[in-house]
Amino acid sequence: MNIRLRNIVRNDENIIISGSATLVENIYSQNASGDRKKNHTKQTVIERLGRVVWIDDNDKSCGIFNSPERGIVFYDLKKDEFSHVEPTDPRLKGTRYHNTSEKIHTSFGNTYLFLSEMGKTPFMDVLRDTFTDTCLYQKVLAHVCHDCLKNGSAIKCGEFLSENFLSYLLTGIPYSTLDCDSSYFKELSDDNLKRQFFCSLVKNVRKVEPGFGRACYVDSTPLPGEAENNPFNALSSHGTDGALIQCRLVLILDIQTNIPVWFEIIPANVLDKSTILSITSDVKATLNIDIEMYDLDAGYARKELFELFNRNNSTYVDKEGVTREHTVLLRMPATNGYPKDDLYIRCKPHFYSGRYSFDYEHHTFFGEKVEIDLFGYPENAFVYIDKTQAESLLRQWRELHTEEWDGLSESAQDWYQVKDGFFILLGNKNQNPREALTEYRGRTSIETFFRDGKAYLRILPISKWNKQTVKGKIFHDIMVTIFYRNYRKNIASTSLSMSSLIVYMDSWECFKTQQNLLELKTPKLQTREILEKLGYAALGRIDLEAFKKEIFNGIPMQRTPITTRSNRNIKKSISPEEKLAKKEKEKHEQIRNDARKKYNKAEKKAITVLTKAEALADKKFNNTKTKAEKLFNQKLNQAKRDVTKEKAKIEYEQTIAKATLSYNEAKIKAKDRYNKDIEKSREKYSAAFTPE
Repeated sequence: MNIRLRNIVRNDENIIISGSATLVENIYSQNASGDRKKNHTKQTVIERLGRVVWIDDNDKSCGIFNSPERGIVFYDLKKDEFSHVEPTDPRLKGTRYHNTSEKIHTSFGNTYLFLSEMGKTPFMDVLRDTFTDTCLYQKVLAHVCHDCLKNGSAIKCGEFLSENFLSYLLTGIPYSTLDCDSSYFKELSDDNLKRQFFCSLVKNVRKVEPGFGRACYVDSTPLPGEAENNPFNALSSHGTDGALIQCRLVLILDIQTNIPVWFEIIPANVLDKSTILSITSDVKATLNIDIEMYDLDAGYARKELFELFNRNNSTYVDKEGVTREHTVLLRMPATNGYPKDDLYIRCKPHFYSGRYSFDYEHHTFFGEKVEIDLFGYPENAFVYIDKTQAESLLRQWRELHTEEWDGLSESAQDWYQVKDGFFILLGNKNQNPREALTEYRGRTSIETFFRDGKAYLRILPISKWNKQTVKGKIFHDIMVTIFYRNYRKNIASTSLSMSSLIVYMDSWECFKTQQNLLELKTPKLQTREILEKLGYAALGRIDLEAFKKEIFNGIPMQRTPITTRSNRNIKKSISPEEKLAKKEKEKHEQIRNDARKKYNKAEKKAITVLTKAEALADKKFNNTKTKAEKLFNQKLNQAKRDVTKEKAKIEYEQTIAKATLSYNEAKIKAKDRYNKDIEKSREKYSAAFTPE
C-alpha cells in the first residue's frame, strides 16, 4: 500500500493549504492471453484519507489528514494504523485545525444548567463508568450536549462546541473531528460499551430505585420505513421487498422510572414468543435482571406466548429461592381464534350493573374479569367498555345515520351502543379489572419515549447505512433521549418548554480572563428568574478546575443555593370570602389612617394653644415680678425708717403671691382647655384608635 497525494499546494511558510490523499493498494494484473507485455499494475482505493494537513516530507509514509469519516487523524503507513491527534499538536501549527487560542466570549448558561442538573442524576456517573477512554468520553459528552441543546438548529457539533464554554473543558478533541460522526458511531458500535452502559445504568439507578428493571414495558418500532438499504434487513429471511416492516428496534422500558433497561435490533417483522425469550435471556445474561412483568401490545398475542405465560405458571423460584411473579398483560387482537364474541355475549347482562363500573382518567368504564381457556391454556380475560367514549362516538354517528340506526335489529343496536369502547385485555396475573387497566394504560410511556426520540432528537430516520454506524447511532440516540427526557423533567418547575428555556439561557454568556477562571456576564431578568426557580445563584465567576473535576471525576462544585427574592410572579388563588375580607380590612385600614391623620392635626393644634397660653402666663408673671421688684427696690432706697422698709417688703411679697396665684390659675386653665380639646378630638376621630 502507499499514500497517493494529489494537488498539494503550500504557502510561503511551507504550510499545506490544499490537496488530498488516498490510501491505495497496487495490484499486479496479468493479461488473460498470456502476453507479458500487456501485464499492468492496477491501483485499488482502500480508503479516502481526505484533505492533507501535514505530510512527512522525507518519505511521505505518514501524515495528518482531515478524513471525511475519521476527522483529524494521523496515519502511519509503515505500521498501517491510525491514531488520535491533539488539537495543540505542533504539526498543526499554522493550519485552521490548530487550537492555540480559544474564543474569549462563549455561550455559558445552557451547558452550565444542563450539566449541573444532570450531575444530580445517576446518568453522569454512568457515562464516566462506561467511557473510560478520555477522548471518547469527551466526544460522547460533546455530542450529548449538542443534541440536547441545539434546539432544532442545523449547527454541527464542532461548531456548537467552539461557541460554547464546554470548549474550555473538552480540550482533548479537535472541533472538526466532531463533525465527522461516522467514526464516532463506529466507536459506539462496540457491544462491550453497550453492555457496560446498561450495567452501570442498572447499578446507579438502583441506588435510588431498588426495584429498577423488575417490571418493564416491551415495544418495538420500525427502523425505518424508507430504509431500503438498511444493512439489518439483509439478516431477514424476507428478502428486500418487505423492507417497510422488517427491521425493528425493540425497547425495554422500566415501568416505574420510564428509563430504558435494554434495547435490541431485530431483523424480523414477527413479534412473538421468540422475541420475548431472546430479549429476556439477553437482559438476564448481560445485566443479571429477571424481568418479572411484561406489558405488550396486541402484536405479541400468539399461541406460543400463552404457552409460556398463563395462570398455571405465573410464579417461579429464582436461584436465591425467592418466589417471584412472571406476568404478562396484552390486548386481545380482533382476529379469528380469539373469543371476542363469546366474551361480549357472556358479559352483556352486566354492562349496566353498577357493580362492574368504575372511573378512570375522567372516563366511566365497565370492567369484568373472566377466566377462559385460550388455545388450551388458562388465561384471565379483562373485558372493558369505555362508556364515555362509546356514547360520544355513537351520538355523533346517529346524527348522520338516523335511518340506518332505526333499521337495525335490537341486538345490533345493543352492539352499536358499546362497540366503539369495547376491548379486552389478556393476562395471567390475579388482579381486578381496574388494576389491569391502570397497568396497561401505563405503557403509553414507551410510546412517549419513541415520540421524544423521533420528534425532538431525530432518532429516526437513520442516515447511516453501514451496520456498525447504524448500531452506534441507535445506541447514541437512546443515551441522548435518556438525558433529554430527564433534563426536561428536572426543569419542569420553571413552567417553560425546552425550546423557551434554551432561548432564555442562551443569552447568559461568559468570557475567559485567566487560565482557569471564567467571568460571567450579568444574566437577563428571565434568566435570573429561571435560576431562582431552580435554586441556583447568578454567579459572577466560575473556577474551571472545579468544574472539570465535576465533569471528569464526579466531584461536585460548591454551588450556592438561593431562595426566591420575591414572589412577584406567584399568583395565589384565594376564595371570594377571603377577597371580601381583604377588601374590608383595606377599607378599615384606610378609615383608621385618615382618622389618625386628622387626630394628629387636632392634637398638634391643641398643643400649640397650650404652649401659647403657658407662654403668655409666663410672660405676665415675669412682668409683674419685674415691676414689683423695681418698686420694692425704689421704696427701700427712699425709706428712712425701718418701719417703712418692712411695709415695702410686705407689699412686695403680697404682689408676688397674688401674681403666682394668677399664674397657676392660668396654667391650670390652659391645661384644662388642652385636655378638653384632646378628649373632643379623640371622640371625633375614634376610628384612629380601633384595633387593627
